[in-house]
Amino acid sequence: MYEDPPVQSMTEDPDVQKMMEKQRIHRAVLKRISIERHNQDKQWGGDDHDDTHNHHDWIAYIVKHLGRAVSPWNIHRFKDNMIKVAALAVASIEWIERNDTRNKEGNKL
Repeated sequence: MYEDPPVQSMTEDPDVQKMMEKQRIHRAVLKRISIERHNQDKQWGGDDHDDTHNHHDWIAYIVKHLGRAVSPWNIHRFKDNMIKVAALAVASIEWIERNDTRNKEGNKL
């Protein structure tokens, strides 16, 4: 007599569990980056301040925090500074996007 194999619920499937955990971590990381980005805007003045910088400035800020991430080595310092690096990368891309819009309107960087 043939019996159907037991049906695993979606949440019991190890691949689904792995995917769900990866998504949970991804959302948590993006939330931390977003919070850091908000804190940077509060600290430095947002778009008006960011728009005073150029691409060399953005690279310098990112490199500065990369250096802080590894010296002296500490996993928590590394994580915190990598969040800052990611938020600075977002800020630089926002700067590019704003300036792309201005350039289309006839303004230059």
